[in-house]
Amino acid sequence: MILVAELGVGALGLFFHLRSRAAIARAFAEFNTAMPAYTALALAPWFLPLALAIAAALSLVAVVAPLRRSRRMIYAGTGLMIASVAVCFAIVASFLPIFQPG
Repeated sequence: MILVAELGVGALGLFFHLRSRAAIARAFAEFNTAMPAYTALALAPWFLPLALAIAAALSLVAVVAPLRRSRRMIYAGTGLMIASVAVCFAIVASFLPIFQPG
């Protein structure tokens, strides 16, 4: 079940990275708006793919490595948490400056 959740988070992350990230970066450039440091990190072309690759590697270890069941859950759960936090951070950090008043 953890791996299914991670696949869903990974799909959402890839969708955001491939579709929304470039449009948000273009919006900042077109309006000549300064991008906060956390937004620049969230929109970096390497951030989300790296986090998803680390999460996938941990999940692969959980499935393939000869580990006890409790260790498998630790690796799979850690992969899910890394992917979830990275995707949530990327989405919130990208849209937060757009919707701030003033």
